[in-house]
Amino acid sequence: MKKAGFTFVELIIVLAMLLVLTGAVFFVYLTSFRAWSTGQDRLELRTELSQALEQMTMDLSDANSVYLESGNDNSLYFSQASAGYRLYLYNADDPAPPSYNQSVYSLLKSGVAESYGAGVTLATGVTPSVFTLTDGQTVSIDLNAIRNGSSVHMRTKVRPRNL
Repeated sequence: MKKAGFTFVELIIVLAMLLVLTGAVFFVYLTSFRAWSTGQDRLELRTELSQALEQMTMDLSDANSVYLESGNDNSLYFSQASAGYRLYLYNADDPAPPSYNQSVYSLLKSGVAESYGAGVTLATGVTPSVFTLTDGQTVSIDLNAIRNGSSVHMRTKVRPRNL
């Protein structure tokens, strides 16, 4: 006469199958969450860079003069009406104007008279080599930014109307 029920071996096999199934579901969930998180980081970074580019484009479009500090493509000076401004990269680890030996900076806009590290932060996580001045009139802005393993690259050219 047979007794109804599961044997110990059948129970172990079912538990092993449930463990494999649970592990596969968890792996898919974890991978999806990481992809979503990376996409969210890229979206936030792209939005911040886009807003920074838009602000710089508006400012430079109305500039009366534009020049780069000699030998430094990471600091751009411009004037509007009677006020002078600069756009530059700032690394909080640098105690004095930058040596550019680090990899990630904040992009700031400040008045020329303001000290290094002062001003409005336009973007964070920016890497060096930002500004190029061609033919003395066209400014190329090339922004690369890295944050939380995500990187975004944006570029534009601006020709000030008042030069």
